[in-house]
Formats: sequence, C-alpha cells, structure tokens
Amino acid sequence: MNAYARSTVRDVARKAKVSVATVSRVLNSPSRVRLNTREKVLKAMEQCHYVYNALAGSLSARKTAMLGVVIPTITNPIFATVTKGIQDYAARNGYSTLLGNTDYNEENERRLINLFQEKRIDGVIFNGPWRSAPLILRMKSANLPFVITWQKVKDKDVSFVAFDNFRSAYRSIAYLIGLGHHRVGMIAGNFNVSERALVRWQAYRKCLGDHGLPYDPKLVLEKGYSFSDGKEALDHLLHLPSPPTAVFCGNDVLAIGAMVQAKESGLKIPRDLSIVGFDDMEISAFYDPPLTTVAVPAYEMGRIAAKILIENIRGESPAPQQHVLEANLIVRGSTATFK
Repeated sequence: MNAYARSTVRDVARKAKVSVATVSRVLNSPSRVRLNTREKVLKAMEQCHYVYNALAGSLSARKTAMLGVVIPTITNPIFATVTKGIQDYAARNGYSTLLGNTDYNEENERRLINLFQEKRIDGVIFNGPWRSAPLILRMKSANLPFVITWQKVKDKDVSFVAFDNFRSAYRSIAYLIGLGHHRVGMIAGNFNVSERALVRWQAYRKCLGDHGLPYDPKLVLEKGYSFSDGKEALDHLLHLPSPPTAVFCGNDVLAIGAMVQAKESGLKIPRDLSIVGFDDMEISAFYDPPLTTVAVPAYEMGRIAAKILIENIRGESPAPQQHVLEANLIVRGSTATFK
C-alpha cells in the first residue's frame, strides 16, 4: 500500500482478517469487542496507517468519544494521579481525554466548559471545582453529562466520587492533639477558591473545640499551593510570640515547603516541630524525614469517575452515582509526641 494513500476500514478489516462491522465496533463501541480481537484490529490500524475521522463519525452519531477533564492546577502531582486514573479507564473503553487547567480561577473554568461544548465533548469530569453549586447549574443548563471528584455535593441527582474531607482533617488534628500538641497551626489553601480548604478549616476548629482547646486565628494562614507558600507561611508562624508546636498543612506541597523552612530556621523535625500534610504524594514517603500525611485515593477516584461518566453517556447507567472513598492518615517520621 502507498504510504501516503488514505487507508480505509476495509483495508483494516482485510489486514486483521475480521469483518468491516467488527472494525466499526472497535471504533465506536470497543467494550462490545473481545480484548484479543480489539488488539488485533488496533494493530492492523497501526500497520495500515489508518486514521479514524472522528469528526465525520460525530456528525452522524453526535458523539466524539472524548471526555473533558478539568483540574485546578498542573503543579500538584496529585492531580496527575487522578487524571491517569481517568485516562486509563477511558482509553480501555475507547475514549480519549482533553485536559484543562483552571489555576483555581472561576473564569477559566467557565471558558473550559464553553470550549468543551464547542468541541462537542461527550462529558466532563471536574476535579475539585471552583464552586460546586453554580457549576452544577451551568452544567445542567448545558445538558452535558458530568461527574465531580474530590468533594461531596448535596444534590441527590449529581454524580460524584469523593472522600470525607472533614473527617480526614479532623482525624489529623486529633492525632496531633493526642501526641500532646495543644498549639496546632494550620497552613490552608484559600477558602475563597477551594471548598475543600474551607471544609478542612471547619474540621480544624471543630476538633480544637471538642478537645477543649481555644481557637487562635493567628495560627491559621490562607495561602496558595506552592512550596514557597509553605515556606513563607511557616516562617510567619515561627515568628509569632507563641509559635505552634505542630502544623497541619492543606497539601503535601505546602507541608514540604514548611519542612524546608523549619530546617532553615534550625529546627529539628519532629523533635521541635511536627508537620502533617494532605494527599500522600509519592515524594512524601521519601522526604527526610518522611511526611505524615492523609493518603487520598486519587487514582481510584479518577477511575471510578470515568466509569460513571462513560456508563452515563452510553445510557448503561443513567441514574446518579455517589461514592465516598476512604482516605487514611499515614503516620511517618514528621510527627512525634510533644515533650
């Protein structure tokens, strides 16, 4: 075959020794084709240099076999993990993904939704949206299937895959208090742009109150989510007249930034200061000392979200599905009993 000639479905079928209908099913409904047959057809496509005209297919089927994925930042590896969970499941079921980053900006989120509509995306997965309530209204008015991850929503007719942010944060603070820390600081994300940050702060206040400890607003700092934000926040906390003996951080990036600052300030972790993170990024287990943190089931959240969305798009499971996964506190070397 001429390398520059456009190959056809018939060419692929002939190469794979299957029917044209089988090739069509691999392109449009891959889950209906046995794995070994699907792999044989995909190999034949590669050998024939076959390129599927997705636009032509979507004009008749009104489907693009593409999912939109919205994340708040590309700088935190935890969102790469959840995206991989989405992409792995989507690819196995014949869907590709288009990724969009909001930078924790509501206007960017709106633009992405508009872009996905223009591209005729079949459905969208939101990883920790800016504000879930207005987002849900926009998506319902657009009549575009969607799933929310990272946070629970109150709407009974909205699908989400999340973990209990409040419970996870509460357990982390209770653990530090149990170690004898009565002055616990918090380096949080910005409450105005992240519902998750606000919920974790609410858990922080509730836990202090439940243990008879006063709430000191000077011990709480709202920051961004970079290493330098963590460094700056801890530097500020250490210069208070009565600094904290332990700090709970909104994610592992902030926590590692805080650990760097603690070392630069001449403190020993955990002898002089205990630090807890949130997410359980891979580097957290290898840092010195290894970081105590909340392990978020990021990959599984992505995988389940993709499954829910694809089943919804195909009409296999149109009813809303709501999953709350377990997030566990992983105790490592960055925390110790206060003496």
